[in-house]
Amino acid sequence: MQVYHVENQTAAYSRLVKIEVDSGVKETVLSHAFKDWNYDFEMVEFQYDNQMDAYRQIQSLQLESSEEEKILEEAKRKWGSDFEMVLFEFENELEAYNKYMS
Repeated sequence: MQVYHVENQTAAYSRLVKIEVDSGVKETVLSHAFKDWNYDFEMVEFQYDNQMDAYRQIQSLQLESSEEEKILEEAKRKWGSDFEMVLFEFENELEAYNKYMS
């Protein structure tokens, strides 16, 4: 069991050090992940991957109205660089708005 854990941590660390931090977003996300998880490299990698996936989804949104833009901006204001929460809040608020409007 201990060997398995060490191997997983080592593999995660190896992948993390290969990340090309070529933007402020990546740097911020990676910094927050290390702050949250310290030397649990598997969890740092997990959080980094999830946050970057959410960031890419946010960047690819096709906003169709000024209301959608307002909802997204409010989620960004509330959650900052926690992109998973920005996306979660945006999707939930948009769903609620659409139900209210129909």
